[in-house]
Amino acid sequence: MKNRKITRKPDSKQVILHCTQEGHRFKLTLSIDLNNIPTLSHEAVILSRVKNMPKKLKSDKSEKLPIIGFFDLASVICVWNEKDKCYKFMDSWNGKFGKDLFLDFLLPKPAIVSSSTDVVSLNGAVYDLIKIMSMPPDAITINPDWKFTITEDVENPVLLEFDVFEKRRKQASPAFLMAIILKEHLKAIKKETGKRPTKLGFRLLDEFENPEARKRVENGLKEACKMIKIEFLLL
Repeated sequence: MKNRKITRKPDSKQVILHCTQEGHRFKLTLSIDLNNIPTLSHEAVILSRVKNMPKKLKSDKSEKLPIIGFFDLASVICVWNEKDKCYKFMDSWNGKFGKDLFLDFLLPKPAIVSSSTDVVSLNGAVYDLIKIMSMPPDAITINPDWKFTITEDVENPVLLEFDVFEKRRKQASPAFLMAIILKEHLKAIKKETGKRPTKLGFRLLDEFENPEARKRVENGLKEACKMIKIEFLLL
């Protein structure tokens, strides 16, 4: 689960959680009345920057490529619809809600699972890669929810260490792990369109602290694409 935004009032508490079934996030509101009786309500939150992504994509700039949009812990995929002459969310990737990107290494073959509750164990789950890529290698802010650890070696300033199916710890760079995730996107795109693209478009839908953070993510995605021999286009 990503960083939680908590807003407190004298008589209520709001916790916004990530969700991709009914909305992009899920807002829970806990209220306590004068008799100290709690009431819990919830509502789905739709992010306009995600919902409106197809409208923002112009075919002359996007080259009609499949476009992956990253936000929070999830991604959406938009593909060009030749009949309607516009981009549309890919239904098989959960449409406008997208899919959470938890990469589970405790399965016999690493795979993306739908949420943190579906992993075999968080000790073997890798996620938050966009956020990790955005941070300076020498100033990674550790999220206490992470069960993987951040380390380094001579060649890699940032490595994630986590459990794997064989029960031995493994280390991998954020770009290498992102390459695995992109392969899963490519499989879904090929199944939907009938062909594997040689080039992918990307749209970063998160708000970054500064231009340097965004540039680090861009470079990380470029490196991941290079690993799987896919051309890169940032929109």
